Amino acid sequence: MTALALGVQGLGLLGLALAVIAFLIGIVVLGPAQIFAATVDEIWFYTNPYSLDLFQVFIERKLFFWLPNPTDPWFNVIRPLLFLRPVTIGLAAVILFAVGRILRRMSRRL
Repeated sequence: MTALALGVQGLGLLGLALAVIAFLIGIVVLGPAQIFAATVDEIWFYTNPYSLDLFQVFIERKLFFWLPNPTDPWFNVIRPLLFLRPVTIGLAAVILFAVGRILRRMSRRL
């Protein structure tokens, strides 16, 4: 149970780091007035001249090569996250981190 709690906490911290980085880059690129309406993929397109397709190919070939259909994780997990706002990702990450802390405290009492 402790490993599960640490995994959930780590996922929360990773999500929070992604949200903070996207938010700060979005403030620089789009300005403070537009950052709350921008999604992560919009911030990506404003900062990078190349498409997300190269990133998708890297994810499919390097991380999910062992799956029978390596495009499934990209279209079912990663791509929907890119259409969220950084604030939404940060809120979900904080909730995940809190759930991990609760699980960790529960596992200490057992």
